[in-house]
Amino acid sequence: MDDPTTRVQRAMSELYAGRPVVLTGADPADDAHILIAAEKSTVESVSFLVRYGSGLVCAALPGSECDRLELAPMIGADRNRANTEYTVSIDATGSGTGISAADRARTLRMLADSSSAVGDFTRPGHVLPARTAPGGVLDRRGPAEAAVDLATVAGLRRAGAFTALVSEDDQTLIAETAEAERFADAHDVAVVSLEDVVAYRRTMESHVRTQFAVVRNSDYGHIHCVGYRSDVSGVEYVAYSIDSSPSGTTPLVCFEQEVDPAPHLSTGVATASLAAVAENGYGTVIVARRNDGRASTADIRADLAEIVRDCGYRSPFLRNFPAVERPLTLHLNGSISNPVAVPDSVIDATGAQIELGCAAYDELLGQIGATHFQTA
Repeated sequence: MDDPTTRVQRAMSELYAGRPVVLTGADPADDAHILIAAEKSTVESVSFLVRYGSGLVCAALPGSECDRLELAPMIGADRNRANTEYTVSIDATGSGTGISAADRARTLRMLADSSSAVGDFTRPGHVLPARTAPGGVLDRRGPAEAAVDLATVAGLRRAGAFTALVSEDDQTLIAETAEAERFADAHDVAVVSLEDVVAYRRTMESHVRTQFAVVRNSDYGHIHCVGYRSDVSGVEYVAYSIDSSPSGTTPLVCFEQEVDPAPHLSTGVATASLAAVAENGYGTVIVARRNDGRASTADIRADLAEIVRDCGYRSPFLRNFPAVERPLTLHLNGSISNPVAVPDSVIDATGAQIELGCAAYDELLGQIGATHFQTA
């Protein structure tokens, strides 16, 4: 199967050419949708949406465009249940009944046109706009966000259209991932998942911001201390890098995570990790500060990939990183060296994620003369 980058790139190409794309959910049991780019809408592409979809054609627009066109929220809409913030429905002025494929395609094209004005649309109508989250799929995993994100990365205006893909096996249901993939293959259209779009954006964009950078002396020589905060997960990290870079040495990157906000007895795992990096001769210890637990493993993994890239590593040994390394490899745009090649004294025997408490974290900070990472 193609990797996420390949699938997203094909989807971008299809949208740019005015063809539909099948979008599967974040999980196999989630509803599938059909997407098109609003500015490329044609009678043929809208007819495809209507024929194989629910009949309801939705337009995906950023909040700023909804505000500019005075598209008010739909009264009584249950956003928590729908996971989409719908506005009042509209038609482009000068259309016929507004319900034909030609009329709805024209409405979509006008929604994508930055020169369109409030008076260019009548209310109610036959196209249902959806206001997307500011951060796209990184804020909300929804078809509207995916439609706008894919149009944006394809170089098109930030507007899309989507409809739920009706199951051909049971037309009272919406197709799930397996059937949606078969549908895409049968109709020779591109298929992409919500998580593909998330992974692509995390790979191609920067969402981890540097908060501070200092150099401290330690028993292992100079250590570069860099604080980070992720715009996506909200998690804070501190990376401690030994600055020597021996020729031919593969960097070792260790991941540790606070699990208890109160000081407690510790076996000194932080010191052990720095010692392992020093023994390896080159590398970094990344500490994730304690968070509220809402950050997903996928988001933390992507955060770590950005930090590893920021350290300048392309093929590091990884120790105690979250499971499922293949997506991390894609984020790194490179490869991950086989950890078996690391000396036994460097590898954690269990391979389990080390849980770092505040006492151990304070021990590490004290050893290098640093202070707690504070955010504004």
